[in-house]
Amino acid sequence: QPESSSVCISDLEEYNNYTVLIRANNGASEGNVAVITVQTLSSAPNQPPQNLTVVSQNSTVIRVCFYPPPSDNQNGPLTLFNISYSGHPLDTLTQRMSVSVYPEVYPLTNMLCCNLTNLQEYNNYTIRVKAVNTNGDGPESVEVVGQTDEAAPSAPPQNFTAIGGENISLTWIPPPFIDQNGVLVDYFIEYFGIERDTHTRNTTIPSSQHYSVIFGLDEYTTYQFRIRASTLIGPGPFTQFTTIITQATPPSSPPIVVAISVINSTAFNITWRIADEDEHNG
Repeated sequence: QPESSSVCISDLEEYNNYTVLIRANNGASEGNVAVITVQTLSSAPNQPPQNLTVVSQNSTVIRVCFYPPPSDNQNGPLTLFNISYSGHPLDTLTQRMSVSVYPEVYPLTNMLCCNLTNLQEYNNYTIRVKAVNTNGDGPESVEVVGQTDEAAPSAPPQNFTAIGGENISLTWIPPPFIDQNGVLVDYFIEYFGIERDTHTRNTTIPSSQHYSVIFGLDEYTTYQFRIRASTLIGPGPFTQFTTIITQATPPSSPPIVVAISVINSTAFNITWRIADEDEHNG
């Protein structure tokens, strides 16, 4: 039985086809050539995806686009891409979130894109992506930061308090930071009287101010107040109504004398009525 010969050919590229030529030589002449094709085994990608870009689509969606690793560095058919991300400063995640995706492919450019959804409004996200084949994960790309758009606040101001008197002093604190969903631009206060002065009035307060004094109210009248915050996108929800009664003051008009009748030389009778109810002030 003829002897077998072997040789190890190393330092080849992963998942690549090689053509090998084998020819026998007996010293007198060379024989025919045996031609064989060999494919090296695949391995995990050794380069990350390229040119990662992120663009906000709205207040809860960021679109992620990238190119796959160079074909020579894919080391086998790519099966999916893994996108990892974390939010700051609003998201309270203790570890990065990740999602495995099969991105949309733009045939003319070979660009791959997908959306990250259900994100926190007006928040920064650090995003990385890596390619995956049947042998495992490749290295992660460079980190890119994206920011979701603003939205209207999702919660009202907190600790809304009214202090009574002839005028009403109102105080509050902003909505929780995670519910502001953007840069607050103002507060809108709405109020009206219940028994009288029932037309609704309002006032707008700059976002830097967390108090207001309401003047020009009727005396000894029950009023209801509520407040909401706004960003440039729009207003958030109102608080519940806060109810308070303004301070009683002396009647604004004297009693009205209706009649005087003299009874005798030492007595007379006076008849009067009190002022209208809206002038009682208490």
